[in-house]
Amino acid sequence: MSLNYTENRIKEALRTNGGSAAKAKRQLFSWLYEDHKLLLDITQPHLNGIVAYAVDRVLRRTTKTDEEMFEEEAETAALSTSSKDTLGKDILKGFIAKDVTHFGQESYGIPVRKKAASQKHIDAMHMLAAKSRQKLSGLEEE
Repeated sequence: MSLNYTENRIKEALRTNGGSAAKAKRQLFSWLYEDHKLLLDITQPHLNGIVAYAVDRVLRRTTKTDEEMFEEEAETAALSTSSKDTLGKDILKGFIAKDVTHFGQESYGIPVRKKAASQKHIDAMHMLAAKSRQKLSGLEEE
């Protein structure tokens, strides 16, 4: 199959739909049902991956018991619904919150205040500084 044929069909879809990519895609999908050559031409670069995925999926299903498959499907269904619910809530909370920096607007956000260092942190810094002074004085004596 020639690449020219596919490109000409895509150009024709774009031309008939006024340059709209979304409408051209819909047109191409409708043509794919009728034009087997176009379907093969478009999918040819991806067929190896598609076939490998299908074979792998069937192999996995045949090695698992029905009970394991049911448990796996239940887990994925539960995870997908819970993550969808929390994602939407998190996005809405981001819109409602007052002190939230918005993507692309980080430099205009509320500046992060520096916290005072704890005494434990200060002691650790003094200990490190003392050790580095000892190492430097030991090098100077040699």
